[in-house]
Amino acid sequence: MIIVSKKLTYLCSFVLVLVAVPRVTHAQVDNLLQNPSFEEDEVILNDQNYEQWWTWGWEAGLNSTVKIDEAEYIDETRSLRVDPIGSVNWYFIVANSPIPLKVGTNYTASFWAKAEEPRPLGAKMKATDNSIDWGWTDFALTSEWAEYAFTSKALKAEGKLEFHCAGSEVPLWLDFVFVYEGE
Repeated sequence: MIIVSKKLTYLCSFVLVLVAVPRVTHAQVDNLLQNPSFEEDEVILNDQNYEQWWTWGWEAGLNSTVKIDEAEYIDETRSLRVDPIGSVNWYFIVANSPIPLKVGTNYTASFWAKAEEPRPLGAKMKATDNSIDWGWTDFALTSEWAEYAFTSKALKAEGKLEFHCAGSEVPLWLDFVFVYEGE
């Protein structure tokens, strides 16, 4: 009886600790991006204003497309499906801007992604005036939703997050994209 009582006491104590300790989630950090889960309707493909989500293409990448997908998502009810064309990764870019930053401060870019089949995806931060970029990271996407992230110091006071989607013509999805101060 004492052994069962001790086990029950340990179990109750463990449950109380879990309840008392707050969970760390993305909701507790300030996301610097607008429309992080593609839930708001906005022009994304060829947005000439380059505000919030937008695309940029070059040569073969000009024939790439994006669309809101309501069947595949990790957060809320929508994601962004990217159908890239082109053999060079920067021939088609999906980006979000403007992002206010403090020069010399670490920022983390975190996002969920998946692809129709395994493929690479590059991401980086870049000044909105295109003068400098930082934090370039290559990711290996899989066919399952997974979270990816990179952290780097801001080199300009206003930036953009870029996803270099070409280099592979395998479709991919992006969702729940965050940029926040810190690691």
